[in-house]
Amino acid sequence: MASGGFYSDDWSSLDAYRHLPDSGYWTLVEFYAAIFGGKPLLPPILAVPPVLFGDSVVAWLFMAVALGAATSTCFYLVLRTLCLQRIHAGAIAALTLLVPWSSSGRLWATASVNNVAICFFLIGLVVALRALRRSGNGGRGLHALAVLLYVISVLTYELAGTAALLAGALYLTRAPRREAMTRWASDVVAVSAALVWSAAATEKYIAPLWSQLSQAPGFAVDGLRLLGQGMLPFGVSRLAGLLAFVAVIAVALRMRQRGNEELGGSLRSG
Repeated sequence: MASGGFYSDDWSSLDAYRHLPDSGYWTLVEFYAAIFGGKPLLPPILAVPPVLFGDSVVAWLFMAVALGAATSTCFYLVLRTLCLQRIHAGAIAALTLLVPWSSSGRLWATASVNNVAICFFLIGLVVALRALRRSGNGGRGLHALAVLLYVISVLTYELAGTAALLAGALYLTRAPRREAMTRWASDVVAVSAALVWSAAATEKYIAPLWSQLSQAPGFAVDGLRLLGQGMLPFGVSRLAGLLAFVAVIAVALRMRQRGNEELGGSLRSG
């Protein structure tokens, strides 16, 4: 994988395309549909790379990078819709593309297809946030489009399902509480229905909720460890890491204090 070749599902996808009887795009779609019954929009997407690119590793990896760039662009649009300045939104979006922890989505071409689901969700979120600027039927119709995009995202891959359920929290910062809660409720109903149907139609084993929750502490510890490695990649001592953390907090508090002083001065002069 690190050397830029095929990996895992990349091989099985190519093998299925080559050896299925009556090999072709729709045959491959039917093959994937039998596997991903709860994700009806995923098979038509998964069937594209083997048919279009064959065994060209470069083409597969270019697709992965392109999908990553598309996802970062969609995230940039979300940040801009939330009123972040261009330079800040661009920097944050670029980090989502370049961060080393996302390497599996860049070097594992078949897995990168899941970015399509994320793009649908992010575009839906942009539409939903902009719909809050409109009242009446125009706003409701635009939000209905956003809900449709959320559902399409889940039916492609449920990766962004939780984010879609929680997206309404952002509505509360952009609209009166009653309007925001009403639209959030419509999100929850539609996305929950899609998630339940997808789970019921999926035949592969999914661990029960209690089992997944029991893994949460381990995930949290591993996440903190990964975050620490990202901040201190060269393995410095714990003391140095603690001092660096304290320094960052001190600088942040000082910047906040300075901002409050400047704001107070502006108010007094006004």
